[in-house]
Amino acid sequence: FKQLHAPVFPAGPATMETMNGKMPEDNVLRNLVEEDEAEELEDWTRDNHRRSDVFEVRLEAGDKFREEGNEHFKAGRFAEARRSYLLAMYQIDFDCGQQWQFMEQHQLQLDNKKLRIFLNLCAVGLKLGHNEDVIKFSKMALIFRGRMTLEKDVEAKLLYRQGLAHLNMEYPERAEKALMEAKTVEPEDKAIAASLAKAQKLLKEEHKKQKEYWKTKLQPAMKITEIPKEEPSLPAKVSQAFQRWKKSAWFWSLLLVVAALAGWGLAAVVAQFLVAAKSEAAGNATCAADPSGEGCAPPGDS
Repeated sequence: FKQLHAPVFPAGPATMETMNGKMPEDNVLRNLVEEDEAEELEDWTRDNHRRSDVFEVRLEAGDKFREEGNEHFKAGRFAEARRSYLLAMYQIDFDCGQQWQFMEQHQLQLDNKKLRIFLNLCAVGLKLGHNEDVIKFSKMALIFRGRMTLEKDVEAKLLYRQGLAHLNMEYPERAEKALMEAKTVEPEDKAIAASLAKAQKLLKEEHKKQKEYWKTKLQPAMKITEIPKEEPSLPAKVSQAFQRWKKSAWFWSLLLVVAALAGWGLAAVVAQFLVAAKSEAAGNATCAADPSGEGCAPPGDS
């Protein structure tokens, strides 16, 4: 592998030219756009601005197309700006077989340029209303966090633009998550704070609407239909009345009166029995004391 201040790709299977200008299936461009658009961009590049085998020349071409995109963006030509940014990405889009040969400094330089183009694509995507693309591009760019430390402004802008895309698609919960992360990176950014407040307000309103919706849906279903009660039988009525009566003070008062009367009646019976027994005992004693037996009734007489 030769190097002249930067990688120079040798002629052979690894070069873009020997593949007829077609990128392998794992290239970035084909993950950004549909296959038809990717092929059109590749064909245009091959016919008008063929990609070089020299690393530095490829980066310069990428910068050129990115600057053209910025000019289109400032002039409000957003579709043209998007196309220029995609062409810039294609210029610096190296396949895996080439990138493994890069020195660390070259890989870092390439990643930073890709990140800037991703930022541009997210910005123009918001202008064009391509919110799904903005979310996809920002997530692809944030993957770089796994192998390098992103500059704070780059990371915050990617998260911020992702949050705006979610807001535009009326997904306040997802927007809040992205914007909260952006605020963690740049806590003093007023634009991030304002968008986060908007997302939280929408989320609160959405929760309120959902609560009201389910309240109106569930209330009728929760009403229990009254089942006609069967007429209880006479014994059941008596039992129910007795059970209710047992709980009243009158029941216990009457129970005490009945108990007292029963006690008095029992006492009277016992007293009569005792008097009769005493009288019989006295008569038996008199008979025993009278030798003639005249005062005693003969046995068996009534």
